[in-house]
Amino acid sequence: MGVAKLLRTPGRAKDRWGVYESGAPADAAANAPVPASYFQIAAFFVIFDFEAALLYTWALTAVEAGTAGLVAAGIFIGALLLALLYLWLDGALDVGARPEGSAKPEGAG
Repeated sequence: MGVAKLLRTPGRAKDRWGVYESGAPADAAANAPVPASYFQIAAFFVIFDFEAALLYTWALTAVEAGTAGLVAAGIFIGALLLALLYLWLDGALDVGARPEGSAKPEGAG
């Protein structure tokens, strides 16, 4: 601790509260509310990332699985694409600001 105190620059760093890893300026308190859409997108990522892990294990055993395994993987990929298409058309993947006049009306969907 003493060495760190000797080596640090005197005074307060001017850019200490500047842009952090996310690229967004730190202009809000640490306990500011996080939009629910953040958690929704995070959940979608975890779900589809897990599916990629399942496809990887299928790829390792593709030769042993044969044609039946290929058909099963095709059905699985098709179900994933249908789920992704549903989320896309429902607007669940839209986050951030929308252009003026393109807001989804209440009750639509």
